[in-house]
Amino acid sequence: MNGKPAVWLDFENAPHVWVLTPIIDYLRREGYPLILTARDFSCTVGLCQRLGHSIQVVGRPGMGKSDLAKRLKVGERALSLYVRLFGHRKGVALALSHGSRSQILAAHYLGLPVVVLNDYEFSDQSVFRFVDHLLMPFPIPKETRGRYADRVVWYPGLKEELYLYGFHPRESGLEGLGDSSQIRVLMRPEGRFTHYRSAQSEILQGAILEYLAQRDNVQLVLLPRDAEQGRALARFCTQHHLPYWIPQEVLDGPALIWEMDLVIGGGGTMTREAAVLGIPSYSFFAGQWGGVDRHLQAQGRLIRLADKGDVQKIKLTKRGPANPAISDAALNFVTGFIEGVIRR
Repeated sequence: MNGKPAVWLDFENAPHVWVLTPIIDYLRREGYPLILTARDFSCTVGLCQRLGHSIQVVGRPGMGKSDLAKRLKVGERALSLYVRLFGHRKGVALALSHGSRSQILAAHYLGLPVVVLNDYEFSDQSVFRFVDHLLMPFPIPKETRGRYADRVVWYPGLKEELYLYGFHPRESGLEGLGDSSQIRVLMRPEGRFTHYRSAQSEILQGAILEYLAQRDNVQLVLLPRDAEQGRALARFCTQHHLPYWIPQEVLDGPALIWEMDLVIGGGGTMTREAAVLGIPSYSFFAGQWGGVDRHLQAQGRLIRLADKGDVQKIKLTKRGPANPAISDAALNFVTGFIEGVIRR
């Protein structure tokens, strides 16, 4: 034993696994013992396993459909985390996540310092009073955190740059993709139970699918949020003779994006990943656009689809070469800040 305290990291959703992985790698190199917990939600556990993380799965699977049910699920899992970590709390220096509400609550009552990364200023702030330090990308104004603005620390970059730094394209293609001469379109639908879901976004999603179905030489790669959504999308593609592929296993998201000619999303992470990698990216996200998305839009790296007429903005062509030049500034700042908190 090197005498260093442990760091507890929690994965509440699949994108958090990507964000926290380079930080985990850094902490391991520096000799810090790690406690990794994960929520059984979406492909979070599968992605942890794919990336080689030894995790403890805490909390019952599933999610609430109403706001009240969602809050109860958060509280229920927070209690489970509290019980799981109680016996280890004296050896833990820090609780770290990308906005895990259950971990924030559990860590507070365990008496642990809490550091949270967050890149969307309109997310639920109800538990942020228990956060000691909030790390955010520079395009988000501190004022958006209201009375918690003094806890905000900017880092010089975007969340996606934390883990896309050093990205190397695969040498061979992914199984399941069709002829490389086809226009490959990756579509990540919106979640059916997200707080930002609206009738307008459902109309937009339908309009985009119809637009793609009317074009020749398109192969659609679908990443549905759940099995029921996947079945509905598969039926549409079959009925409209639109070639499609729904991967049946957890894939390397950035590597998949790199194989695409364009990406269309109703969420946030994958459209931003595409934008950072230099892949044409279109978003029909129906919630309030945050500072990061507006920053990418202003740079021309992310195109917003706000109404049905905007589907004509989608350019269905083979893309040219992309040369991502991603700085390590964000990762160096974040890891340095976290280690500074641990040593206090």
